[in-house]
Amino acid sequence: MHPNIQLRISLTGWTVHTWPAVQVPLLTNLALEFEHLRTIVAPPGDRLPATLASGHSLWYAQNGKFPIGLGFSWAVLGCSKMLVLADALGVVTNLQLLDPYGNEMGTETSAKYLVPLVRTLDWERVVNREANLNLDYL
Repeated sequence: MHPNIQLRISLTGWTVHTWPAVQVPLLTNLALEFEHLRTIVAPPGDRLPATLASGHSLWYAQNGKFPIGLGFSWAVLGCSKMLVLADALGVVTNLQLLDPYGNEMGTETSAKYLVPLVRTLDWERVVNREANLNLDYL
């Protein structure tokens, strides 16, 4: 477990939602520096269809008392050998974005802000290395 995480938390991307919720108003300028925690490659029988490889990646940033996690699926497309987010609406996080009235935004609305956040990460290079994908363009 990463030494900066102060809580006992699960490190699989799909259990980030069990981490303590961190509510943040949408217009807040968060200066978060995410770090890679783990990348898991799916076994051949569990890969997404029409992919050469697929898996999950988990990243975290410390925000005061609680960590913020971002978990997402990735895949290498068989036709182009491009590494892509497998499901743009499937970014899992304990970050709860709040609208200007203080209400929690829904999953689809939050995705508009979470996907660009994932794109700021160096996730393609890290997944390429961690999953031994050997994609030359990264």
